[in-house]
Amino acid sequence: MNRVEIETHLIQNLRELPDDKLVELFDFADFLKSRLFLSIVPKKPNFIEFIRNSPLCGIELELERDQTVCRNIEL
Repeated sequence: MNRVEIETHLIQNLRELPDDKLVELFDFADFLKSRLFLSIVPKKPNFIEFIRNSPLCGIELELERDQTVCRNIEL
């Protein structure tokens, strides 16, 4: 069977399914799609891993933070 024949056969069989079974099938397809997506997309490192793997790891930086409650913003 080629792809067109398989798709035609699948569509014919889907039309015969009761609505509740069709909903279950689409829910299962969404589940499989999400599992496939999670297996393809690499996991993001957490913040600690990100900092430890940073090229700046080990360098001492002198950073200051503005601790005022309000800041002037130009609009």
